[in-house]
Amino acid sequence: MQLSKDEIQIMKLLISAPDYISSYEIGTSIGMKRRLVREKMKSVKGILKHYGYDLISKTSKGYLIDEKSMDSLNNLHQIISKHELNREGFIPVTPKERQNYILKRIIEADHYIKIDEIADELLISRSSVSRDIRSAKSFLLKYQLNIEKRPNYGIRIIGSEVNKRKPICDFLFDNLRSSDMYYDFLESTLIPEKSLENGIIHLLSKYRIEMTDIALCDFLIGLSVMITRVANHNLITQDMSFVCLNTELSCAHEIASLIASKIHFEFPIQEINQIAIQLKCKRIGIADDDHIPIIKKITDDSITSIYQQTMLSFPDKSFKKELYLNIKSAVIRLFYNEKLRTPLFNEVPIAYPLAYECAQIVSQHIFGFTDKYVSSSELAFLTMFFHTYMHHKIGNKHEVLLVCSLGYSVGSMYKSQIENKFASQIHITDICSYYQLNHVNLKKYDFIISDLPIHQDLSIPCIKISHVLNEDDYNTISSYLNYLFNKVRIDMLFHDKFYLDNISANKTSAFYFYKIFSQVYTDIKLMEIEHAINQSAKYNYNDEISLFRLSKPISNNNLVSVLIYKEPIPVDNHYARIIILFSCNEKSRLLFDILADLLNAVSVDDTALDSLYQKPSYQKFIRLLIT
Repeated sequence: MQLSKDEIQIMKLLISAPDYISSYEIGTSIGMKRRLVREKMKSVKGILKHYGYDLISKTSKGYLIDEKSMDSLNNLHQIISKHELNREGFIPVTPKERQNYILKRIIEADHYIKIDEIADELLISRSSVSRDIRSAKSFLLKYQLNIEKRPNYGIRIIGSEVNKRKPICDFLFDNLRSSDMYYDFLESTLIPEKSLENGIIHLLSKYRIEMTDIALCDFLIGLSVMITRVANHNLITQDMSFVCLNTELSCAHEIASLIASKIHFEFPIQEINQIAIQLKCKRIGIADDDHIPIIKKITDDSITSIYQQTMLSFPDKSFKKELYLNIKSAVIRLFYNEKLRTPLFNEVPIAYPLAYECAQIVSQHIFGFTDKYVSSSELAFLTMFFHTYMHHKIGNKHEVLLVCSLGYSVGSMYKSQIENKFASQIHITDICSYYQLNHVNLKKYDFIISDLPIHQDLSIPCIKISHVLNEDDYNTISSYLNYLFNKVRIDMLFHDKFYLDNISANKTSAFYFYKIFSQVYTDIKLMEIEHAINQSAKYNYNDEISLFRLSKPISNNNLVSVLIYKEPIPVDNHYARIIILFSCNEKSRLLFDILADLLNAVSVDDTALDSLYQKPSYQKFIRLLIT
C-alpha cells in the first residue's frame, strides 16, 4: 500500500491530536479545502482499518483515532514514517531542504542511520550527503547538539532530549510561516469549547499567563512535538534548575492533566517541568516582583552606555522599570536556553537602526554578565521597546499653563482636548485668565498655550491657538513642540552607523563624495545616489558646510549622513569640508529647517568648526549641535 502525501499528513495530525480534530483544522494545517478533506478522510479511514485502527467521526467535533495509547501511537507513527520515506516524489531538492530533512530524520531516529541509507532516500551521492551533514553541524551547535559518526554503524544526534525538540519546533514554525498558514493556525485556536486548545487557553487565563499570538502558536507547536516525542518514548530525563516557576508549575500540572485526559497517558514529572519552563519563557513580562541585583546592574550599565555612545537619555521614570523587566525576561530565557520568537528580526535593524543600536548595547552588557548572546528575536523585541520609547515616551511630559480668555469652563474643555491629542507630551497643570498672568510663577511651566496673543516679553515661550480648537491649532502645537524642544529629535535624527569622519579628499574626482555615500547606502546604486543628490535642495554655509535635502528619501529611515574631509572638495560649484545628506520622511520641512538653523550657527562659530575638524567623536558632534 502506497500512502499519498496528504494521507500521511492527515494521519500525523490524527496521531498528535489529543482530542477530536475537525476537517477545518486539518484543512488549514495542510492547505486543503474542507470539502476535499472530508473526501480524503474516507481513504484515511480505510488505511487505518487496514492496520487495525478505528477512526471515529462525530458531527461538530471531527475525527479521532479510537483507544489511542502510548504503544499504539508509537506503532502507528513507525508505520507512517516508513511510508513517508518511501513515498514517490518526496525528494528534497535544495541544500537547505536536504539539510532540514537529514536533521529531522536523524533526530527522530532512535538508532544510528547510515549515510548510504540517507543517500538512497534522497537519490543523491554519498559525498553530497556528507557535505550537507558538514553544513548542518554548525546549525546544530546553536542547539547544543552534535553529530556522532561511528564506523559501520552510521550517524546519530548527540544531545539532550530538550535540545533535540528545538530544531523540530523551528522547522514546523518556519514551514507554517513560509506556507502562509500561520494565520490559519491562529484561527484554529478559536474552536469549540471542549477542544484541547481552548482548555489550554482557559488555563493560561486562569493563571494570568499572557502570551503574544506568535508565542501562543510557538507554545502549542512545542506541546504537539512533546506529545509526539513522548509517544515514541523519547523522554526528558535530566532534572531542571528552576527560576521562580511557582505559578507556571501549577499551570503546567493542569495542562498535563488536561492532555492526559484526552490521550490517556500520564506525563512524567520532567515533561511537566518542561511545560512550566515554556510557560515562563513564552509569557509576556515576569509576574514576580523579586529584585535581582545583577539585572539592576545590567540595566544601569546599559542606560549609562547608551548615553555615552548615542547621547540618548531616557528620563521617564517608567522606562528604567520596563527596561529592567525586559532584561530580566531575556536573562531568564538565556538561563533556560529558550527564546521568545518574532518574525521581525530581519526587518528591525533596517527599520529602526538607532533603536537597534541601543538593543545591541544592552545585549553586550547581558553577555558580559551571562557569557551568552541573546537571540536575534530577543534583539528585535528590545529594538521595538526602544523605538516605542524614543518616539512616544521619551522624556517627561511638558508642564503647560493654559491662558483662556473665555473662563475656566471653556479652559477645561481646551485642556481635555489638548491633553487627549498630546497625551504623551503635554500636561496642562493650571488654567488662568489673561489678567492673572502677571501674578503667576512662570518658572513652574515649560511654555504657555493661550487663546489670546501675548505681546509682552515672558521668560517662557507662548503658543497662540484660536477660540475654537481645530486641526490647524493642533498642527501649530505639534510644530512648536518639535521646534522648541528639538533636542531629543536631533539626538534621534543622527546615527553613528551613517557617520564617517576625517576622510581624505580626492580632488581629481568630481564624484568622489557620491562614491562615499554609496559606501554608506550599500543597497543603492551610485547613479541613483548621484541623481537623488542632484535633485535635492542645497544649502552652502560659508564654503564650510554643505547640506543636501533629497527630494525623495533613499529609505524609510531617518538617515543623516555626515562626511568631514581633511581638505575642502568641490561640491556643486563651491567648496566644502563638511557635507551632510538629509534623507528623512517628513511631510513638513520642520526637522530639516531645525537642522539648517543649527548648521548655520555652527558655520559662523570658529570654535565649533575647529572642533568638527579635529576628528570629533559622534557624541561630541551631536553635543555641538544641541548645545
